[in-house]
Amino acid sequence: PIGDVGHVNLYLIEGGDEATLVDAGFFSSADEILDAVETVLGPGFRINRIIITHLHYDHYGSASQLAARLSTEVLLHEREKIIAKIIEDIRLDKERTLVKLLQLPERVAEKVYKVIQREVEIYPKHVKEIEGDTVIRSKSGRWRPIHTPGHTPGHLCLFNEEAGVLISGDHLLPSETSNIAYYPIKDYNPLLEFLQSLKLVEKLNPKLLLPSHGDAFTDASRRVSFLFQHHEKRLQEVMQGIMEEKSITGAARHVKWSRGDFENLSDFDKWLAVLETLSHAEFLAYCGVAERRIDKTLTYSIVDSSFEKVLEKLHAIR
Repeated sequence: PIGDVGHVNLYLIEGGDEATLVDAGFFSSADEILDAVETVLGPGFRINRIIITHLHYDHYGSASQLAARLSTEVLLHEREKIIAKIIEDIRLDKERTLVKLLQLPERVAEKVYKVIQREVEIYPKHVKEIEGDTVIRSKSGRWRPIHTPGHTPGHLCLFNEEAGVLISGDHLLPSETSNIAYYPIKDYNPLLEFLQSLKLVEKLNPKLLLPSHGDAFTDASRRVSFLFQHHEKRLQEVMQGIMEEKSITGAARHVKWSRGDFENLSDFDKWLAVLETLSHAEFLAYCGVAERRIDKTLTYSIVDSSFEKVLEKLHAIR
């Protein structure tokens, strides 16, 4: 959330006569990043590419500045380019259709639109889509991009199989649970794809994980197990919330958020909470226990109160 990120870890992959920067930090961080890179690579260094793990402002903030100053390219997953277009459309929608659909409180809506305006202003320009077969050579082995949707639709990790090291971005963090936000992309089920991506990362069996927030850690399986349990509990809470109040914002009030009750969250955290509630409601619909309806507002209803169907789907993924 805005103001609460604290710090973000960037990574430099050095490969002889080329180097790759993974993520670009905050908008105000360009000089600090360049100084740090020069300390590592020495004067006259060359950055061949900047890879953005996902389009959140603490990861792409300085991308345009760095690309211009380094004469290099910015790469990200094709789905993140779709996100950029969606957010731009939301910004330009004078009817504020999304606010009405989700029944967002006006104060929350105002905060969201201010953040969106700022995000759009600093989006990296002239980005390229990273190819799935991209290989980045380094002194420690070859790195390849791994598509890990969930936190965002086009989130990327980078894996070095020879060294057993995964740059995990915001997909897998040592102690935090990443927000699983809904984005209106065709056939996108955020929580389903997140859980499938967790399983994918677990199968890679990384020896060391380098996250975007927090310290490096080693036990991916333990963390994956915790996250499955966490989202199972959250699905129960959202299911109960929908039984009580059919609107997504109403259902979000029945979830136990890590930063306190819904009413005590910051305006932007309320927005994130609503988006995560929506992702869980979509998973419940996928399981066949909830039904979505769109009229003037977006509502869900529980059509089967048995949580066993949800557990069956979770166990099939796990």
